[in-house]
Amino acid sequence: MSIAHDLAARAQAAFNARDEAGLRALWTDDFHFIGPATEFRGAELMLGQERNLWAAFPDVQSSVRVVCAGDGVAVFETIMTGTHTGPLRLGDRTLAPSGRPVELRISVHLFLKGGRACGERVFLDQLGLLQQIGALPALAPAA
Repeated sequence: MSIAHDLAARAQAAFNARDEAGLRALWTDDFHFIGPATEFRGAELMLGQERNLWAAFPDVQSSVRVVCAGDGVAVFETIMTGTHTGPLRLGDRTLAPSGRPVELRISVHLFLKGGRACGERVFLDQLGLLQQIGALPALAPAA
């Protein structure tokens, strides 16, 4: 199994189990995260990001579908499912629970150093997420 596949399997298992120590072991101390609503450095802040998801979607599960790897980088296509039953922090805004289910395809780009992740960039359909939780109306089908 490649380092990228091993990392994907360990990250999925730790995230789904809410295993903070397991996730923390995957990241360097200076871990650099860039996501749709935030950017920061530090593994402890990354744990805070994961806690935010677990609080907003207590039943959230992640399923890595595709793993592609190159020199020092791994890209995962991930499906995240859950129910929005807790407050969701998006940047400086917090969205109240909607009780609605969500299913998102997420592209996770991990940058690797010494067998651990030193950075992550996450790409997801924010409009789709906001529509699924009812924060924005769904678009009308094209005529």
